[in-house]
Amino acid sequence: MPLTPLHYIAKFRRRGLGAPLAQFGPGWRRWCSERSVMPRRTRAEIEATAYHEAGHTVVAHFLGRPIQSLTIRQRGNRAGHVKSYSKRTGDERLVETLMVRSAGIEAEALFVWLWGSAEQIEAAERRGLRGASDDAREIARLLGKDWDKKAERREVIQEIADIGRRVRRVLTAPGSFCAWQAVAAELLKRRTLRGEEARSIIEQAFETHRGLPSVMPGVLAKRRRGS
Repeated sequence: MPLTPLHYIAKFRRRGLGAPLAQFGPGWRRWCSERSVMPRRTRAEIEATAYHEAGHTVVAHFLGRPIQSLTIRQRGNRAGHVKSYSKRTGDERLVETLMVRSAGIEAEALFVWLWGSAEQIEAAERRGLRGASDDAREIARLLGKDWDKKAERREVIQEIADIGRRVRRVLTAPGSFCAWQAVAAELLKRRTLRGEEARSIIEQAFETHRGLPSVMPGVLAKRRRGS
């Protein structure tokens, strides 16, 4: 098996040779740091991440935003990532980006509420928006607010709630709801998808479920009954 940089890092550390890594520059040190601090995730956390990233993906597609790739492979303190870009400009671009960013928060909350285990529900309640802090902080930045200031954070949380209502309508439409589940399921199997693969899954789900009534009332009623 060919040696990777991780083999060399382990060898350096066993021999107490951490200092020589500095000579390779900040890029190398950042690469090492990202891969050396990854905590091991539980299956429940990976599932929540898959639905979180699938939420970003489906809403981005709905808004006409081209998707390049998506993954639930952990990199440093980032649990997953969707790479997409906007064709819009000005205020339209801002609104679109806010919706796509909020989609991850909304999707993960919806997943935990509908299908979450006791462990996932407890973790989500304990974590709150901190579990999606990357998205929340980016939304704050886009709005010109400081997430670390309590007063401004409250304003951002209110804005996320307002945007979240619009995002929820997108995610709970029949085609979107099924596309969201299909993308998450494929991510759980393969960990990474190319943009065209995600687009194919979403379009197939939209085509299959076009014109059907909303699936959400029955699902939500079932959840409320605790069945």
